[in-house]
Amino acid sequence: KLAQDIYTQWLSYGFDDVQLVNYSVLLSYPNTTNPNVLVLKNAAGDTIYSAHTAQETPLTPGENDSTVAMPFNAYSGSGSATGRLVYVNYATIDDFLYLTTNLSLNLTGRICIARYGAIYRGDKAFLAQRYGCSALIIYSDPEDYAPSGTLVYPNGPSLPPYGLQ
Repeated sequence: KLAQDIYTQWLSYGFDDVQLVNYSVLLSYPNTTNPNVLVLKNAAGDTIYSAHTAQETPLTPGENDSTVAMPFNAYSGSGSATGRLVYVNYATIDDFLYLTTNLSLNLTGRICIARYGAIYRGDKAFLAQRYGCSALIIYSDPEDYAPSGTLVYPNGPSLPPYGLQ
């Protein structure tokens, strides 16, 4: 309906050529029976952190929709990665160059931790792969998405503690 409305509106503007084209969009979805999990272990193999994978309790009745997919990063590969952690800031080319050139870090086999923002998350993954990282963890930094003193959803515009992008 929306596409048809836009088509009609553009014709009314007098555009020479307006076309509706159907596309099949391929999208990977998470495996709900065997979801990916994030577990950080110390050198002894003990779990020191495990990311929660369960859906949060909806904040409003309108958010209680079981047909909505669990949060995921589309087109991400599944698998296991083992390696030392390295913080890569926003995972921009400048961040990787600083680590490899100024600090002389070899990132091969490292698990990179990056904040959302500054560049597209797909570019973060591309750069992490280019620099030989075995995995990339992207997180929303509270300072970027819910600075001190701001109200979080549903009482304000900022991302709540368990909010995801």
